[in-house]
Amino acid sequence: MPNEDQDNVHTEGAATPVSPGQRRRRLAIPVIAAAVALVIGAAGGAGAVKMMRPMPEMAPLAPVAISAMPGSSLVTIKGKVAEIYGNKFVLQDDSGKALVETG
Repeated sequence: MPNEDQDNVHTEGAATPVSPGQRRRRLAIPVIAAAVALVIGAAGGAGAVKMMRPMPEMAPLAPVAISAMPGSSLVTIKGKVAEIYGNKFVLQDDSGKALVETG
């Protein structure tokens, strides 16, 4: 015959049952917080990089004839590639040729 004391066992400090919905909510909060922290960090890092690096100088959009190019200024030229030499090429238009170094 079973002992009646065993049927009425009282456990102190036992965890209360948690529903699956509550479990999902408990897990979602830290995940959302981590995602928000990553987004804020990425945006801040991108902004810091932009502020530290100066913007490159851009050439004007209107192309200049190769024969009218100044010796030492930033220009836009348009033509066909006539020859290639490693990291340099010769660009040719109706007015002449120019050696372009790609760096």
